[in-house]
Amino acid sequence: MKTMKRLPSPEKGSILVWTIVMLAVLIAFTALATDIPYLYVARHQAQTAADAGAIAGAYSLLVAPIPTQAKTDAKALAKKTPIIGQFLTDPQIDAFTCNSNGGTIGECAADSANPDQVTCKTHRDVAHGNPMPLFLMPVLQLFGLGKATADHSGSDAANVGAAATARRVNACSGNCFKPWVVTDKWVDTNGNGEFDDGIDLYDPVTTGYQYPRDNGLEVTLKIGEAKLTPSFYNPVDFPPLNRGTPVTGGDQYRENIDTCGPDSFVAVGDQLQDEPGAKVGPTQQGVQALIDQDPTAFWDSSCNCANSPKGINSPRLIRIAFFDPRLPVDPGRNYVTVIKVGGFFLDHIQGKDVIGRFTQVAAFGGAPDPGCAGLQTVQLVK
Repeated sequence: MKTMKRLPSPEKGSILVWTIVMLAVLIAFTALATDIPYLYVARHQAQTAADAGAIAGAYSLLVAPIPTQAKTDAKALAKKTPIIGQFLTDPQIDAFTCNSNGGTIGECAADSANPDQVTCKTHRDVAHGNPMPLFLMPVLQLFGLGKATADHSGSDAANVGAAATARRVNACSGNCFKPWVVTDKWVDTNGNGEFDDGIDLYDPVTTGYQYPRDNGLEVTLKIGEAKLTPSFYNPVDFPPLNRGTPVTGGDQYRENIDTCGPDSFVAVGDQLQDEPGAKVGPTQQGVQALIDQDPTAFWDSSCNCANSPKGINSPRLIRIAFFDPRLPVDPGRNYVTVIKVGGFFLDHIQGKDVIGRFTQVAAFGGAPDPGCAGLQTVQLVK
């Protein structure tokens, strides 16, 4: 009978070593298959929270350039997006406001004056007391893999974070325009309220409405008595002639004042058809209905800005088209060409006139365009 030879002791030791190595490799691959996708989801959710915070902060700067409020709004929205079931707290979110310096787009590392962009950073890490716990990676501690620290992830937990920067940018178009066109500002040399060729001066940049130079300036949005041209009182029809067939009449005109119709998209270069007549009744009805949607809003002289419980979504923050004072509507032209767009706070009715305050408003639906300064939208830039 043959007897089995026993393995020498060194060979038994090498098998044990290789068994341990293979076990460690197997655990490592299993950990990678479970923990890495889990961390990928966490990273994606952290980025979503940071994006939302940055955009909210930038929109806050549209309402008023108040850095503290922008940072508060950024954190408030970032906190609403959980990261693997855990909502962040204020100390676990960083928010900074800074100025892009006329074109330089980057992450705000600290606050600076005259901000136009917001950076929001979200953290789930050791340094902020909320690292991501792992499922199988902790087993690797048996093989000497260290724990997570403030500087790097470890076998027991991972550091996850994200950053996003959103910026206010100019726009030449947008939805929810109101059915009025306003004459751009010119130098009225003789003070007669009419543009006199060869006497008065107009330039869209140097004399025209500009933000922030003219912020808070009272402007008549809808006149009760025609001034520039007999029978032209500022009302127009939507959609623009170059975008469809305008819907006419007092009922539609009134509805365009107090609602945001699907045809109220306007851009620089559009042609807006004149809606004849003073339309005093429909104007007052539509304006009052609009004011009633946000009755406590007012123009706050302390910040020279609109103060509304609805913030940037106040229906009284409206978009208006401008036309060239040198080219008023006359009997030979039944439309005006939009040369500029801008925002107003709809303040009050004075007699038959509608009065607004020139200011910066959001261009909802408008694409970023550096060539315009009348409206602004928000763009996620990093």
